[in-house]
Amino acid sequence: MSHHEDLIIPDDIADEVLNLAVELYAQKDINGYSLQELKEIGGKVEIPPEVISEALTQVREKHKQEKIAKEKFEEKIQGIKIVSLFMVVLISLWSVFTYNGLNNKQQDVMEAWAQVENQLQRKADLIPTLVSLTQAQTRQEEELILRLENARNDYLQADGIEEKLASTENINEAIQSFNQYIAGNQGFVSSQAFTNLQYEIAGTENRIATERRRYNQLVRQYNQSLQSFPNSLLVRLFNFEEKAFYE
Repeated sequence: MSHHEDLIIPDDIADEVLNLAVELYAQKDINGYSLQELKEIGGKVEIPPEVISEALTQVREKHKQEKIAKEKFEEKIQGIKIVSLFMVVLISLWSVFTYNGLNNKQQDVMEAWAQVENQLQRKADLIPTLVSLTQAQTRQEEELILRLENARNDYLQADGIEEKLASTENINEAIQSFNQYIAGNQGFVSSQAFTNLQYEIAGTENRIATERRRYNQLVRQYNQSLQSFPNSLLVRLFNFEEKAFYE
C-alpha cells in the first residue's frame, strides 16, 4: 500500500483540505481543459492523491501559523496583564507610602501646635493674676479689667488653630494695654507681685517664640509636601489640608 493510500485526513480539517485540493487541482489543470470540458467533468473528476497531500500540507501549515500567531497574541496579552498588575501594585505601594508620609508630617504639625497651645494657654491663665493686681477703683481700671477678661474668654472659646491665633492677638493687645497703664504707677511697678508676674510673662513669651518657630518650620515642610507633584494627586483624595502659619 502506498504512502498516499495510507494518508489519513483528520475530520476537523477534511472539508478544508478537500476544498483546497479542488482549488489546487483546478489551478493545475485549468489550462488543459476548456470551460465546457471542465463543466462536463466537474462532477465526476477524481482528485489525485498528490494534490490531496499538498492541500493537507498547506492546511496544516496554515493552522500551525495561526496557532503560533494566537500563542504570540496570548503572550502579548499576558505580558500586558503582568505589566498592568505591576503598575497597580507599584501605584498602591506609592500611595500607601505617600499617605503615611503626609500623615506623619501632619501629626508632627499638630504635635508642635499642641506645644504652642500649651504656652498660649499659660499666657491666658496669667490674666486672672493681672486682674487681681488691678483694684478697679477707676473707670479706666474697670475698662482694663473687662478687656483682659474678654480677651481670655475669647481665647477659651476659640475652636481650631486659626481662631486660637486670632484670639491670641486680643490677649496680646490686652496685656499691652495693662503694661501701658501700670507703667506710670509706681505702686504697681515696685511691687514684688508685679515683678514676679513680669518674669512669668517674659518666660512665657520666650517659650511661645521657641515653639512658634518649630511649628512654622513643620507647617512649611508639610504645606510644601502637599503642593509638590505627585503628592498633590492624593491631597484631595485623602482630604489633606494646608495648615495656617503662626504669624
